[in-house]
Amino acid sequence: MNARVKREGLAKAATILASGTVISQGLLILALPLLTRIYSPNDFSVLATYASILAVVSGIACLRFELAILQPEKEEEALSLLRLSLLAPIVLSLIACILVWLMQAGMFAGHRLPLIGGYAWLLPVGLLAIGWYTAVSYWFLRSKKYADVSINKVWQNIASLVVQLGLGLASIGPLGLILGHVTISGAGVSGLLFKLRSGSARIFSSISMQTLKSAFFKFRNFPKYAVPESLANNSNIQIPIILIAAWSVGPEVGYLALASRVIQAPVALIGGALSQVYSSRAPEEHRAGELAPFTAKILEGLIRVGVGPLIFVGMISARIFPILFGAEWSRAGEIVLWMTPWIVMQFLASPISLALHIIGNQKTALLVQLTGLVLRVGAVFAAAVLARGNLVEVYALSGFCFYLIYLAVVVASVGVDFRSLAKMALRNWWIIAGWLGAALLVRGFLVLGSF
Repeated sequence: MNARVKREGLAKAATILASGTVISQGLLILALPLLTRIYSPNDFSVLATYASILAVVSGIACLRFELAILQPEKEEEALSLLRLSLLAPIVLSLIACILVWLMQAGMFAGHRLPLIGGYAWLLPVGLLAIGWYTAVSYWFLRSKKYADVSINKVWQNIASLVVQLGLGLASIGPLGLILGHVTISGAGVSGLLFKLRSGSARIFSSISMQTLKSAFFKFRNFPKYAVPESLANNSNIQIPIILIAAWSVGPEVGYLALASRVIQAPVALIGGALSQVYSSRAPEEHRAGELAPFTAKILEGLIRVGVGPLIFVGMISARIFPILFGAEWSRAGEIVLWMTPWIVMQFLASPISLALHIIGNQKTALLVQLTGLVLRVGAVFAAAVLARGNLVEVYALSGFCFYLIYLAVVVASVGVDFRSLAKMALRNWWIIAGWLGAALLVRGFLVLGSF
């Protein structure tokens, strides 16, 4: 009876979180044909460079104390961790302000950030907004207020699109895209704090340095191991994009940005919701000795509902992108096909990656991310020397190799049997085959329609 209740609770939580993601991602996808006709590939290149630089550091904005918010049984201890998670972005944003000022003053001569130039002052703003949103959203997940998180996600994406479309029509260039990017987190944290109402006063009042210090030292392994892990993780994804922006000819990174936004939609749609459910439920399952079967159940759900749609999108992208986004975006469709194997592995690995922290194996998590950093940045460097015209393709293939390794490490660490995973995949082969068949039919129809 208890197991059935847990399954129903998992399904309900995933459904609530997914509903908000469905609507918000749907709005983003519907708006893309408008955005690609308002903004140029070069504008998207500036946004991609800004977002990549920000993403490298924003993952550590809370010094990873937000992950620890989910673990304590005592509310006061979790509250101290939330306060630490809110204080850290303030300090890091101030440091970022100093670095940007030094850069703008020419103190880093010869090392100016590629492409973003005068927009660098928005990096500290974005860092603070993302840090605060991350901290508060984890507090809501701890409280299992999934509906609030879901509804808030819709409103923050609506706000972002209003900014991007409105400023785009005003023809202010890439600044409109960047301000829309900042708006996502800014609107998100404002909405969640408003939902807390009287509870928000409790967060910011009666802060005891002794309790903060106690929480810091008790959960010090999170900044000690999870911070370098996050830096390595984000760097192995984002630094190659910055290098591609610096080394490629034309708006290649702009095409990559559009391709990523489209192919990542199913990942955010399904994987993001299940990742939030996994992070909120996994500590409890681990304490009950049920983490391995719980992880296997999440993986099977991912295989059943997500792998097929990703393959479908990858197969039809080269034909459909010029129709949806304009002829100048055909290159982005080709990139989606190259990215598909990588995104499939990421889709399976990312939602369960927190398991390494839950079982106290932060060292392994760090080692895996450092391996990914060397693999992916090294691959792009090698391509820059040997095949500069294929930087994006090499980047995509290195992503597949890394996430395949990552998935294998996480699965082995939590004790999931590889043979059971193989049987699980075989049980669901017909779903993937159906999506593949549908993609071939659509491609054939588009080819015939082009004559």
